[in-house]
Amino acid sequence: MASGRLRSAMCVSIGRVSLFAALLQPCVTGLEIVVGTFQDTFHQAEAAVIVNMLRSRGYVNATLSIGANHSAVFDGLWSGNTHILPSVWLPSGHASFVAGHDYVQLGTTSEEGVFYWAASPAAVAAGVRSIDDLADVSKTAGFETTIYGAAPGTGLSIASSQIVAALNAKRTTSDPAAPLFEYVPDFESNVAFLDEHQHNETMRFVSALWLPFWGYQRYVVDGTMTRLSSGTVGAPAFGLPNRGVTLVAPSFLKSGLLDDVTLGVLASMFIGNSAIAVMDESIYSNHRTPIDAALESALLPENNYWFEVYRDTSTPLHSEGCVSAASRNVAVSI
Repeated sequence: MASGRLRSAMCVSIGRVSLFAALLQPCVTGLEIVVGTFQDTFHQAEAAVIVNMLRSRGYVNATLSIGANHSAVFDGLWSGNTHILPSVWLPSGHASFVAGHDYVQLGTTSEEGVFYWAASPAAVAAGVRSIDDLADVSKTAGFETTIYGAAPGTGLSIASSQIVAALNAKRTTSDPAAPLFEYVPDFESNVAFLDEHQHNETMRFVSALWLPFWGYQRYVVDGTMTRLSSGTVGAPAFGLPNRGVTLVAPSFLKSGLLDDVTLGVLASMFIGNSAIAVMDESIYSNHRTPIDAALESALLPENNYWFEVYRDTSTPLHSEGCVSAASRNVAVSI
């Protein structure tokens, strides 16, 4: 089998279970299941929902492991130290991290994971509607040349660095004396800069952002920033729109650590960007832990789907009848 080939959840013969079936017969087990996640709080929210689901189904030692950086998170999956990795952005955002590795895509938890740049009111007034416009020296006179973004090593930072290099090449060709943009991969500075300057009517600047993210509501929907078109410069670097997907290693499916019904729940869970944004805001602004934010958000009526998945009390937890996919010879194509 070619290394790095993406195997979808359709390869797993458990299929997608019904909500009713998913709530039957949870098990109590002391096995430790490690759910990995990234430094970004919206990723942590998605992963925390998975942890809470596992705990409610009897995997009481399910834990959330936050990696030091993106590379460390994926290394945990490849080494087996992490069993489940939700909220991976594919086909584009995290593609470079999974290239050359074997994995199984087991379910989709969120829609439209996208990178984008946003412009201040003064930048838009100067004629900037697209990332391509930033290559035009005549439209960017007086612009702040520093562009803040996400943490180093993230998909957004990798893409934005490529975009800045392409823009600067075009600007230099047009005018050798043109000021050059600089991308700074610093999330905290990005937030601080936006909070301080987004309502400034004369400052011309752009910022690198993403969805889902609590900042989209604060800075674009309720704020003054305008989401720019990716244009011909941004589109190749940003890639195709992503989905937040759950990855496991083939060895995890072979291990039988999860019973087959819980594996089906994992493959069926869809959280969605709206619920993720609520949890993200709670984690970042209200200083809630990811686990607590996920539990609290589950109480909201609009989140009934995954609320019911892991808050069911109709079937008591028990220690017998735990049947793994391996012990029932569930066919797994890997």
